Amino acid sequence: MAAADAAVGLLCLGDRPAFLVAALILFILKNAYCAHRGSVWVRQRLQDQGYRALG
Repeated sequence: MAAADAAVGLLCLGDRPAFLVAALILFILKNAYCAHRGSVWVRQRLQDQGYRALG
């Protein structure tokens, strides 16, 4: 994840709009991936502690 953040930072240094668009897409995809994996991780930890999922 740190590598993705570093790549976004390097892409933002360029003066070309295509680099900025690529950086924005990479940033959004990385955050969406982290949000999905993080929610799965939290849900699993809570279930391991005895909590039940609603619905």
